[in-house]
Amino acid sequence: MWRRTLLRCARKSPVAELNYGPAVGSTALREAICVHLRRSRAVNSDPSQVIVVNGSQQALDLVTRVLIEVGDAVAIEDPGYQGTKEVLRAAGARLIPVAVDRDGLNPAGLPRGARVAFVTPSHQFPTGVTLPLTRRLALLEWATRKCRSG
Repeated sequence: MWRRTLLRCARKSPVAELNYGPAVGSTALREAICVHLRRSRAVNSDPSQVIVVNGSQQALDLVTRVLIEVGDAVAIEDPGYQGTKEVLRAAGARLIPVAVDRDGLNPAGLPRGARVAFVTPSHQFPTGVTLPLTRRLALLEWATRKCRSG
């Protein structure tokens, strides 16, 4: 029954739907993600700004390839997600652990020499804490200072 249903649907599908899709993901899915972000997070985005990946590890790898250079000092949460550490190590980053407390990473503890900070504000792993608004704003201020200083 499964085979018959699959064949019937496949025969009706245009050939273009059976080929590989765009590398950034389905246009319809990216549009739906933008609608969701607008409704749930008040984020105004365009589908051209969205990349669909096959999981968090692929996303971390892409972000690391774009933002990190060999030797960069990167602040990471301690404890934190092992997958992030491994991707950063593979990119040649110098990891600087920053302690996580009951409210998550404290931006006041970010080292001066760190070029980037990898933080999970919505659901820190492995503790599950959510970064409070005051710390999120302090983290944004830290990032703004980093951008201005080069």
